Amino acid sequence: MRSRIRPAAVNQAFSYNLYVSNISGNDATGNGSITKPFQTINAALVAANIIPDANQISISLAAGTYTENVIVTRANT
Repeated sequence: MRSRIRPAAVNQAFSYNLYVSNISGNDATGNGSITKPFQTINAALVAANIIPDANQISISLAAGTYTENVIVTRANT
């Protein structure tokens, strides 16, 4: 019986989309999903820092005015 050679597992990066709404979002109870968005961009950036750098992240903002000082330090965001 021949043994099958299995390829080594490949670590694939995933893409994440975090949602922010300054009207319907909540930084305390939101999780960044479209149904439970964060209220501030900074809360989304804090959540993004937990996700490994190999993963691409986009942050989608609902229409509105965001008055925050934002500094993005994470790669692939």
